[in-house]
Amino acid sequence: MKIWFSLLIAAALLILGAWACEDTPKSDLYPKTMVVTAVDDYEDLVTLRDYCGFEWQMWGSSDWNPGDICSCIMNTEGTVSIFDDSIQDCRYNGTMDNYEEWGQ
Repeated sequence: MKIWFSLLIAAALLILGAWACEDTPKSDLYPKTMVVTAVDDYEDLVTLRDYCGFEWQMWGSSDWNPGDICSCIMNTEGTVSIFDDSIQDCRYNGTMDNYEEWGQ
């Protein structure tokens, strides 16, 4: 009787554990650190460069200066390619005196 009860409990835990793992949502968000390379106050546009040399743009130039370091939350938009990813949020992390050497 004890063996059957133990087997029943183990089977229930196994099924519940597999069910919980199956429903874990995949996040399309990831972090990326970048450097501000250009600020266009007229267009209200900020151009950023990541460590690999890819350039990104976002709106809201009021508080940014070239050479600022920022941490961004990126969204994959559900695709594999990074070229259609978008910036969801961006936070100031300081400045870098020699940002030209960053990523070289």
